[in-house]
Amino acid sequence: MIHLKANTAGKTKREYIEDVIEDCKLIFNAAFADQFFHDDNLKVAFCTSEDQASVFEEFCGKYFPLYLDENHSRTDYFAAQAMTNVPENICGILICLDTLDEGEIWYQIILHEMSHIFCITNELDGENFYVKYSKVKMGDDPRYHFLYVGYAIWREFVADYMASELNPFSETYSLTDLRKVVRQLDKNVNLDQPDRAQIYSQILVSVFQNPRVAQAADANDAVQILEKNRVFPPQNRRNYCATMELLFHQLDQESFWKLNVDFIEKLGEAYLKILFCETYSILEGLV
Repeated sequence: MIHLKANTAGKTKREYIEDVIEDCKLIFNAAFADQFFHDDNLKVAFCTSEDQASVFEEFCGKYFPLYLDENHSRTDYFAAQAMTNVPENICGILICLDTLDEGEIWYQIILHEMSHIFCITNELDGENFYVKYSKVKMGDDPRYHFLYVGYAIWREFVADYMASELNPFSETYSLTDLRKVVRQLDKNVNLDQPDRAQIYSQILVSVFQNPRVAQAADANDAVQILEKNRVFPPQNRRNYCATMELLFHQLDQESFWKLNVDFIEKLGEAYLKILFCETYSILEGLV
């Protein structure tokens, strides 16, 4: 059993988060890979909203030069941001100190970022998904859009799922509360919400925070529990259930973080069906 040393008493926010990071290294290493995170390979930097851009430039300039390209924002709001330099076996977390996040929530935040790092390093044996399956390489392949959105969903889901499984303070939902959470979040899975993919991932993770679903014998058993308790909104029930079946089969793999391209494509298709449910309903009616 790991003894947690993080305690807010008499600590600044930065000191507390530094203790959380040490705890999380022990938690993660014990669960997934002995000494995956250690003092030599995990780099940490702290910033505030005022010096965020300059700290980002300095941190990335020293350890993660690929993040200095124009595709990575220096000013987006975040609590913590994971970075990797696989060829050099270096990883990092940039942490913003003036967010409203306080206390035990930092275990979830740090474990989430550590999970990102672990998955990016191991999902394609060190290859970068966005390079391997770029628009340039795939050209007019119709799978490109499904893969792109499927990966966006998966990378957030798997990081939050792993963090929730490891977090000693992770919360659980009753089926009644789960239904409320899912239906409330589902209202924001639409084209007007820029964070729709992340919200969709939160819905999927919340389902696994119900003990009955998480401990279900198989995908069919889990879907029956969800259906019986009307967890998903009626208009998207079928697509959500299809997504849950996909996730159960993937998570059943011993190395579930390894990317299966067919799975990513199907996950992206299921998400787009939910996002465009009215359009898909019309099209399916014409078939």
